Amino acid sequence: MLLQAIETARITLDDVSLDTLVVDNPHDYRHVEGAIAQRMVEQWLSEIPGMTFDLDFPRSVDRYTIRRSHMDIVVQEGKNSVHSYDALAFYEGKPVVVEVKSLKCGHVPVPRALKCARRIYHQDAVMLIFFPFGFKEFRHVDRRIKRWEHNPQVHCVDVGYTVDQLHQKVEEYYRVSGFEYTAKNMPVLKIPSLRLPAFTLSPA
Repeated sequence: MLLQAIETARITLDDVSLDTLVVDNPHDYRHVEGAIAQRMVEQWLSEIPGMTFDLDFPRSVDRYTIRRSHMDIVVQEGKNSVHSYDALAFYEGKPVVVEVKSLKCGHVPVPRALKCARRIYHQDAVMLIFFPFGFKEFRHVDRRIKRWEHNPQVHCVDVGYTVDQLHQKVEEYYRVSGFEYTAKNMPVLKIPSLRLPAFTLSPA
């Protein structure tokens, strides 16, 4: 049911608004890529009936402290960071934890993410991993998905864009925000400072 709802609500990069995009380090275009992908997934999930975001931060659960940083949700035990999520939500009352990979997938600590979520919500959570299935790094994508989805709580979702499409969206961000690329494809600040307002999510 959840995967069907996700597909029904599917959006594309063209649907993503950049007007209020917040980037942790806008000087680094890799950070912009990640922020755009995360915005896309947040906007996508917000279109799903029965999906609401967990925005109750900061809060404490057991020995954990959960807080929202600029770009993710950080879970700490004492002074130590235990895990971070790109989003936390509920689908028809069941907790959902979200991991977003814009291009490079790297390591996704699935067992730790699920264990941490169970301590937070006192029940098993569904984990959604969003990434582009067609990217060259994922030439063994079937094997990777099979490994992750061996756990029935985990579902992988193709964001559906190409590398070129994401790069075009990054260029659009710099046109809108006042940044620009140099010949070396690195952004250069054109104005003294710019801080765009945060994207507003609907609470659970």
